[in-house]
Amino acid sequence: MPWTNANSSMIEAYDYDAEMRVLHVKFPNGSIFSFKDVPADTAAEFEAAPSKGKFFHNVLKEGFLTL
Repeated sequence: MPWTNANSSMIEAYDYDAEMRVLHVKFPNGSIFSFKDVPADTAAEFEAAPSKGKFFHNVLKEGFLTL
């Protein structure tokens, strides 16, 4: 999967599969969370977020189920 560097101290990288609507988030410790049914606009908001860690906690972790 083609990871995008997150430029974040909390999140190492991410990848969004638009066809499957799955957002993968990789952490510096190597763990990966995969969120299902993520709309493209939410993935775009995550990509543009000034703090990906805050977006992860406030939007993804609270609003989407993991695979």
